[in-house]
Amino acid sequence: MAHASLKEHTENVASIRLVSRELNQPIAILIDLAWPKIRLGELPGGQIDCHRGDELRFVRGSEATLPGDVTTTYEPLVDELELGKLVMLADGAVSVRVEDKGKDFACCRVVQPGLIRSRQGLNLPGMKLSAPSMDEGDREHALWAAEMGIDFIGLSFVRRPEDVRELKELLRSKNSSARVIAKIEKTRGARPVGGDHRRGLWRDGRAGRSGGRNRRGPHAGGAKAESSPPASGGKNRW
Repeated sequence: MAHASLKEHTENVASIRLVSRELNQPIAILIDLAWPKIRLGELPGGQIDCHRGDELRFVRGSEATLPGDVTTTYEPLVDELELGKLVMLADGAVSVRVEDKGKDFACCRVVQPGLIRSRQGLNLPGMKLSAPSMDEGDREHALWAAEMGIDFIGLSFVRRPEDVRELKELLRSKNSSARVIAKIEKTRGARPVGGDHRRGLWRDGRAGRSGGRNRRGPHAGGAKAESSPPASGGKNRW
């Protein structure tokens, strides 16, 4: 959803539905919610060449005033960075390790050198973040998907069963039958698979009977998927 406007997406959906009708074949449509992506702020000169062993400081606020200081779009970052953990920059090409923290800064040491640029995304593997699973933009896109009768919706960086429930409840409030695809992109999101998932919490938000004895077949036990909806999704489109 992040790579085009809603107007463009609406036109694309209409084109797909037209082809579906002309071929008399169902075509399912999946959209991918962007998640509240964490990005670097503006860097001096637009970029910093990070050498191994250099110090990089994440500072609170929207403006970096000292050499080697960087800001981000995620206000609680300084509070939530963990000592000893890696911060991945430039799509993983550059990494720094958190070595020290203060009230308004976190000092990091460059482990994997490279060039970082303004507004690039960053990832915090293994860290617990308070960022919501969806921001207002994601909710707007989910409501648009419900209105358009989209069939599948990918939810990025799922960390808890509650993240999936929140999106499902939003869709159901608009009478959408879209299925939610939980994208497990953090280790924190994988942990419930060993417990809650076996009780069906990832499947439908309630304790189910998915942990039964019959574990034969691809959907046995906790891995049982939701029953597949008609490929046309919630609303008739042909």
